[in-house]
Amino acid sequence: MTCNQLIENKEEIVYRGEKGKTIRRGEKWNRLTVIGYSHRNKNPFVKCICECGNKTTVDYYKLTSGHTMSCGCLQREKERDNGILANKASSASRWVRAKDVIGKPIGWWTIIGLLSVNKQIWYTVKCKCGTISSLSPAQVSNKSSKSCGCYLKTEEWKIIRKYLASKPIT
Repeated sequence: MTCNQLIENKEEIVYRGEKGKTIRRGEKWNRLTVIGYSHRNKNPFVKCICECGNKTTVDYYKLTSGHTMSCGCLQREKERDNGILANKASSASRWVRAKDVIGKPIGWWTIIGLLSVNKQIWYTVKCKCGTISSLSPAQVSNKSSKSCGCYLKTEEWKIIRKYLASKPIT
């Protein structure tokens, strides 16, 4: 090990970087407190404990540059405060801003809220007749659900069915 590698002595230095930056045990970097040293593939990593209580291992360079500030709890708090929920329903992660979709009509449905189930967004919707239900992301994106079923009971739909029934199938 070289002098810029792992150093543990009376001063409690955990790691001394190439540019002379030292990290000491107990030192606080944003929400993370240093508790030890680790390495992966010859890269320096620092073991930390976050203010929320989670233990995490972070890249030395990301910690000292300020890129990594917490175990991930800070990002989740920011997302919650901004009304953003992750939607992992498709292969590409999509981010949905609650204020952008609440009140949006889908057929006879109106989105009244968002519900997170197994890291997927489900939409809480209200039909024109007053029925409240939940729709999956797929039902919302391809508009496969138009109403709770009350639409099929309307006079307009009865006229359409009567007209379609009178037409021969070709």
